[in-house]
Amino acid sequence: MGLSRSSAEGGKASGPRAHTSTLTAGLVVVALYTLASLFCWQHLLEAGVTTHMYLLNLGDVGQGVWFMGWLPFAIGHHTNPFVSTY
Repeated sequence: MGLSRSSAEGGKASGPRAHTSTLTAGLVVVALYTLASLFCWQHLLEAGVTTHMYLLNLGDVGQGVWFMGWLPFAIGHHTNPFVSTY
């Protein structure tokens, strides 16, 4: 009928060029989010996230992280997860 392939499919490009541009856009978005998160949390990275988090006085956030780490630690060391002296 005289319609090209792209107009018959709704204007969507197909082939390796479209896949490459989608992949590139996805990688750019991931890189931007990673850089933004590293910028926002740079104070934790400088302090050593896993070893000095309790010294940063993070309030509820720090306490939540401690509770999430305590249960696997307690179970792994065969201690009572409901009692802590740490």
